[in-house]
Amino acid sequence: MNKEIIETKRLRLRRWQMGDLIYLVPLLTDIDVMKFSAHGPLRPTELETWLQNTIAQTSAKTSFGMRAIERKSDNIVIGYVNISKDLDRIEPGDVELGLRLAKEYWQRGHAYEAATAMINLAFEDKTISRVVGIVDPSNVTSINWLKKLGMTFERDIEFEGYDHPDHLYTMLAIAPSLPTS
Repeated sequence: MNKEIIETKRLRLRRWQMGDLIYLVPLLTDIDVMKFSAHGPLRPTELETWLQNTIAQTSAKTSFGMRAIERKSDNIVIGYVNISKDLDRIEPGDVELGLRLAKEYWQRGHAYEAATAMINLAFEDKTISRVVGIVDPSNVTSINWLKKLGMTFERDIEFEGYDHPDHLYTMLAIAPSLPTS
């Protein structure tokens, strides 16, 4: 099930490369983009380390991990989509969906297109029972996005160090494949 590159109508979901460093400034240093991140916006001096760690953590043996979202029309990286199996955050058999887009690409359907491709890929793995999304309850935009993807609210979920619970949204593997455009 290893797919190096996943293509949709407008996007290419691929592994990160060190040449992508330039695209991280509007993505990871922007206050609005990083508003609901556990650590907030990164400093420009932290971007190279973030990229090196991301490349190192994304194994070539799996299709999961953090992928750069690249527009086919101009090869610009506009964000990332992630499917992870962090058992400190989710249950065995689940994968967690994450996504972040540079602000200038919000509200253009790119998030839905990238996420549906990764959800469909996750459900090709018959060991996956659910895709989950974990979201801050005040992040209304992401909550609406998870609902549009077909996820439903399951329960509050608490993590050590947080001052409030997040919301857990889920989608069962029996869900039909989502259209990617």
